[in-house]
Amino acid sequence: MTLELLFPLLYGATWDYPYAESQPLIRELYETFGASKLLWGSDMPNVERSCTYRQTLTYLTRHCDFITPADLDRIVGGNANDLYFSLTPGGSSPAGA
Repeated sequence: MTLELLFPLLYGATWDYPYAESQPLIRELYETFGASKLLWGSDMPNVERSCTYRQTLTYLTRHCDFITPADLDRIVGGNANDLYFSLTPGGSSPAGA
């Protein structure tokens, strides 16, 4: 199971950047499921109705200071890389690879 963080798409028409209302929700997801289960998503170009591409990333990377840099790397790319390009089922690389 993974969860895609798409708050700018879901609430961008109602909330203003940097979507401070999303931070407690993201914190709860992060603390409950961990960084390995979260994926950043922009849903381009649909999200452009509410914000810029850069804002879809920076609301998370600049404004969710409770997420460690290593975990942010996982959320904004590492997890998707593992999920879509892993060499074995289940998202893990084979031993020794």
